[in-house]
Amino acid sequence: MESPWIGPRNIEHSRDIIELWERLISTEGYSDAYAILNEAINVFRETLNCYQNGAYLATCLLCRTVIESAVYLALTRNIEGKKRIEVNLNYINAKWGRIEKEARRKGLLGSKEITIINKIRELGNIGAHYAQKVDEILIKNISERENRKGVIKIWPDREDALKKLKNTVLILQIIIRKVHKKLT
Repeated sequence: MESPWIGPRNIEHSRDIIELWERLISTEGYSDAYAILNEAINVFRETLNCYQNGAYLATCLLCRTVIESAVYLALTRNIEGKKRIEVNLNYINAKWGRIEKEARRKGLLGSKEITIINKIRELGNIGAHYAQKVDEILIKNISERENRKGVIKIWPDREDALKKLKNTVLILQIIIRKVHKKLT
């Protein structure tokens, strides 16, 4: 049995991911913030691989994972004397609502960021809870996910995934700048 080929399949997809990656790593403070946010950034690389290979639902699910991880890491990590990372385990079992509330309280996230994050999480939730979300969408017949033919669109397409990737980079850039500011 032959293994599936995984790699660049579409030059336009490759351009998209190169542009997004370059935008992310050129963010002011990226190098300093990487010490805190490395796990979220590593998952973002995987997210770009999913997009590059046309796995759009996986892309959206991982965008959710990246954002939730970045917020959690920024909230729970501090660098002491630029030599040691201190970890606050008070949120290790916290649900997203508590993490979001604390991130707002500490000035890590504002209303604009929360709105963007909620849209990323909404589409990511379809991947995380697929069968339940399909039933929910079908029962509620959500008009924003309906196409012109009246067919309910559940599965994200390239456009949906690219929009979530761009918003994920935007939120990561905001978090990177705030972490960098905290470190300097």
